[in-house]
Amino acid sequence: MDPESIAWINHIRTREIEILLKRLPRLGGDLLEIGGGSGHQASLMAKRGLRVVSLDVPSSGYREQRVFDVLDYDGVHIPFPDASFDVVFSSNVLEHVVELDRLEAEMLRVLRADGRAIHIVPTHRWRLSTWLTHYPGLLALIWRRARRGSRRDVLPGGREPRTGADWVSLLRQAVVPARHGERGTVFTEYAHFHPRRWSAHFEGAGWRIVDSFDLGLFYTGNLLAWRHLPITLRERLGHLVGGVTQCFVLEKRKRV
Repeated sequence: MDPESIAWINHIRTREIEILLKRLPRLGGDLLEIGGGSGHQASLMAKRGLRVVSLDVPSSGYREQRVFDVLDYDGVHIPFPDASFDVVFSSNVLEHVVELDRLEAEMLRVLRADGRAIHIVPTHRWRLSTWLTHYPGLLALIWRRARRGSRRDVLPGGREPRTGADWVSLLRQAVVPARHGERGTVFTEYAHFHPRRWSAHFEGAGWRIVDSFDLGLFYTGNLLAWRHLPITLRERLGHLVGGVTQCFVLEKRKRV
C-alpha cells in the first residue's frame, strides 16, 4: 500500500481511537491487539498508558510501515498463557480472519475473568458505500497511476495488485468488485457486516455484549476524496447517514 493511502487510513483510525477512548475513559491495563498492521493504533493506545502487545500474521501488507513492535503469529493460536490480558482489541480485522471461531476461543482464553474484548468492525453501510463508489474509485485509481507513472497502487476496496501488474491485469482485477472479507460474497457481505449479524456472531462465540455503538465516521474502501473531506465533515456525514464502523464491547459470558 502506498504511503499516501496509509496516511489517510491512519488519520481515520486515529479519530476512531479517540472516539473509543472518550467513550471508555477508564480503559487500562494489559492490552492485546489482534491484527496490528503498522502498529499505528497500538502506539496510540500505548501513549494513553496501556501496556500493549500487538500481533499480526507474517503476510501483513503493513510490515514495511511499522511504527510499533508488532509480533508475528499464525492467525489462530495466541502465544500467551491463559488470563494474560485485561483487554483484547481489534480494528477492522475480524472480517479477514478465516478461522474466526478458533480465534474467538483463543481470545476468551487469554482474557482475564473481568476483562473486556473491544472490536471495531465494518457495517453494512461501509459495504454499500464501497459498492457504490467502486467504479468512481477505479477511475480515480487509473488517474493516479497515469499521473505518477506508478506500477503499484491500491485497487478499489483496498486490494493491491501483484508487483509489476500491467494495465490489462489491473483492469481485469478491478472491473468486478471483490468481497472484502472471508465470508459470503461481495453481494452477501451487506448482510454479513450488519451489526445484528455481528451481535449474533459474538453471542454465539461465548461473549456477552456490554455495549455497542456507531463510531460516527463516514468513509468508503475506495479512498475517494480523502484529501478533500476533513474529519469534521466525515463526522457530519456519519451523523446524517450513519457511520460505517461499529464498536462492540464484550465480556466473557458467565457460566451457570
